[in-house]
Amino acid sequence: MHLELSEIPEQGLTIERTLDRLESGTDDGDEAGRELLARPATLVAEARPGKRGVDLAGRIVAWVRLECSRCLEPYERRFEVDFSLVLAPRPARVSADEHRLDPAEAALFHTEEGRADLRALVREQLHLGLPLKPICRPECAGLCPTCGANRNDLECRCHGESQT
Repeated sequence: MHLELSEIPEQGLTIERTLDRLESGTDDGDEAGRELLARPATLVAEARPGKRGVDLAGRIVAWVRLECSRCLEPYERRFEVDFSLVLAPRPARVSADEHRLDPAEAALFHTEEGRADLRALVREQLHLGLPLKPICRPECAGLCPTCGANRNDLECRCHGESQT
């Protein structure tokens, strides 16, 4: 699913897309294979030609599959992510001396051959919005540190024992 940047008129373009599937890794194979979406996601955005490329602002609404960091059980959570990016051509090879990120570059989403990969854009924006330690619910009791039992499902015999 791509957006051809040359087809965006001066007055702008409204983009509405639905994504049925989205793997959690990148398209080049990094962590690929795990389905990120629990249900189809929607992308609604406005694209307008700008000074540095194409200005793209919009919202992604998605139900995402996560794993609780306390009990390790899978769960689903709804996310609404607002974003504002500049779609710009990927720069020529960056030298080793250029390692600092200019704050103005933080809002750039690089494109290849005049096309923006909307699937990669949605994946990136969802990953930026994910919590570092997702928790299925505030009262999640987690796993027993001794026997590994899920304390949401049962009370293990070692619960409360001190570890030596």
